[in-house]
Amino acid sequence: MSNPEWLAHDDETGRDLFLLPISAAEAPLRLPEHLRPFVCLLVWDAAAEPVEVVSHVAESLLASGCVYLCVWGDGCSRVHDIFDEVIVGDGSRESIAAAPLVLTTWHDGESLDSALWFFLRSTAPDEAIATECRSGVAVVVGGDPERCAEVYCALKSPGDFSARMAEGSD
Repeated sequence: MSNPEWLAHDDETGRDLFLLPISAAEAPLRLPEHLRPFVCLLVWDAAAEPVEVVSHVAESLLASGCVYLCVWGDGCSRVHDIFDEVIVGDGSRESIAAAPLVLTTWHDGESLDSALWFFLRSTAPDEAIATECRSGVAVVVGGDPERCAEVYCALKSPGDFSARMAEGSD
């Protein structure tokens, strides 16, 4: 089981924010049950990753309780599409009806700060599960210390980060 680091409570969304850096996507990725359900920011340069690896990550995050996924990094639209395929399954009415309602977004051509802001301020899970969703988890694949530090700073102080982003948009 993967143990994300708790960084802060976001008063605006009511979510506890966690960071989970992993060295490679092949690493076991099963989040603790107390985080369920959660919104997720997946920071991953996955353009060259095999479909099987991306599918494995999708299955792991979905089984762990992901109800809203934001993907950022090289190949993020492809990762998003593979997640959607995993969610829909074989396309039969039964598989779609059995699938949890999971919203997904990709943030191609955006800065990591923009994706972080979206993750913190615009991820509203489906109404049926929104009140239960009290966790936000950022998963950073690949161990890039610069990216981890950027995500860490945003999640450690989400109010300050959002204020800085708002100032920059004037």
